[in-house]
Amino acid sequence: MKDEATIFVFSSSLMKFLVISCIFSINDLLVNECQYIEVLAIMNRSSFMKWITGGLEAFWALPVIGGPLIFSMNWSPLVVMLILHIITLIISINEGRNKHGSILGIVTSAVGFIPFLGWMMHTITAILLLIDAYRSEKAIEVS
Repeated sequence: MKDEATIFVFSSSLMKFLVISCIFSINDLLVNECQYIEVLAIMNRSSFMKWITGGLEAFWALPVIGGPLIFSMNWSPLVVMLILHIITLIISINEGRNKHGSILGIVTSAVGFIPFLGWMMHTITAILLLIDAYRSEKAIEVS
């Protein structure tokens, strides 16, 4: 019982840290908005979301960090990633962009709780999303 309470306290503290980090990141974005607006003006919304979800998938694919974090937070990051992949899929459909990375991300979120399969799926999904985001950016620069 004591170990479960320790894991819960650790995971809730980690979630608070992540929320505070996001708030500071948003604050940095608002302070330096001119730089970010120039970057976002070049990049479409689907590319931006693919960079975000691809980076997060790459983080969760780290065996020593991602797996224990997902396990310690009772697989709640998989639910968050599922929501982010659904949002990315909807944006990609609306913009007429590739959607295979987001679909694979949804599948990864569904099977990510299986130890080795989850790691493998997070890795493949991260690679696909990051390549797709890069290609989308290059397509925008050419046109």
